[in-house]
Amino acid sequence: MNLKRFEILLPLNYNDGRPIEREKFLLTHRELIRQFGATTVDTTRASGTWVYCDWDHKMADWNHKVAAGGACAALPSPPFR
Repeated sequence: MNLKRFEILLPLNYNDGRPIEREKFLLTHRELIRQFGATTVDTTRASGTWVYCDWDHKMADWNHKVAAGGACAALPSPPFR
């Protein structure tokens, strides 16, 4: 069986610090199930750091990890929005 699994980090807050609305997570979850057939959500908060354009703009964020995939998983077409 050919299984494919994709891991996606979903940020919990916008860049200005406001929390992302719960409805957006639910919509994303439904879209991932439709595209990949299965998801697993790890609600443990994962810390991330990224750099915007240059080292003077280092950002930190908190994320939830979503794993999507299964026996029928395919790359999205067209690509993610």
